[in-house]
Amino acid sequence: TDNSKIIAIGSEASINGAKKGTLYCATKFAIRGFLQSLRTECNQSKTAVTIVNPGLVKTEFFDVLHFEPGDAEENYIKTEQIAKTVAFILEMENNCVLEEITLQPMKKVIKRKK
Repeated sequence: TDNSKIIAIGSEASINGAKKGTLYCATKFAIRGFLQSLRTECNQSKTAVTIVNPGLVKTEFFDVLHFEPGDAEENYIKTEQIAKTVAFILEMENNCVLEEITLQPMKKVIKRKK
């Protein structure tokens, strides 16, 4: 159809590598490369391919890690903000493509867990 979309949720780790994140970052870089290639293959069928790369999102993801975002709201992204971003992409016409959107908290404060 004329307004088909593929939207993937990636990570800021697909843009910048991080200390102690070798495997995680490598998989995110791979997903980003896959979607970049898929985008060029899908443009003939008028299918828009977008990747959303959020930074620190306040989720259970951090339950098993030794760090987490700071407590103040400006230190993390809410899941609702990602949902609103996806809704925005879905509302766009396919005469242009939002290739990538990177979401970052206003301040990047990371706290270590004890």
